[in-house]
Amino acid sequence: MVWYNLQIGVFRAKYSPLTKKPLKLERVDVNGLKATRETLSKAKYINSKNEVVDKLYYLLNGKIVDKLKKTDFVEKFKEIPKLEVFNQLNEHYFLVDCEPLKEKLIKSDKALTFRFSNGNGFKIYNAFVYYFDDELLMSLATDSIANAVQRINKKVKVETAEVQRATIEELEGFIWEP
Repeated sequence: MVWYNLQIGVFRAKYSPLTKKPLKLERVDVNGLKATRETLSKAKYINSKNEVVDKLYYLLNGKIVDKLKKTDFVEKFKEIPKLEVFNQLNEHYFLVDCEPLKEKLIKSDKALTFRFSNGNGFKIYNAFVYYFDDELLMSLATDSIANAVQRINKKVKVETAEVQRATIEELEGFIWEP
């Protein structure tokens, strides 16, 4: 956890980024051998036998799995109070075009939530569909602000020392002269 200093007028404050809880899955090849990224290329991986691997999979509960499919049909969803949307660490926002749904959510002053995958890998989001400023929006989150704050508060807060930038004059003796 990192704390940064911020002076707002006469108020000396510190701030720390709210981060989502990471999903930790082991990267493997098609045979289940652990794979790591090769430093020379982003598209190539090396397994534990030092063989080049073209495609990466993940190990989930002892099973080798490929990436998720893009969500295109939602059967299970939940109506929630619209204010719950603003407690999310939203990572993506989308404009949604569906007048009947927009009218329903305006009348009920609710939002919808459901599980969602954009099909780019192994990330599962909580999707929130709601109206805002006369538009229907969908936001994707993997964690809530309350959970992120709770994780920060559980960690020991370390006081930061006052650190100043070095000046050119102070470094003059360390600079190589031709």
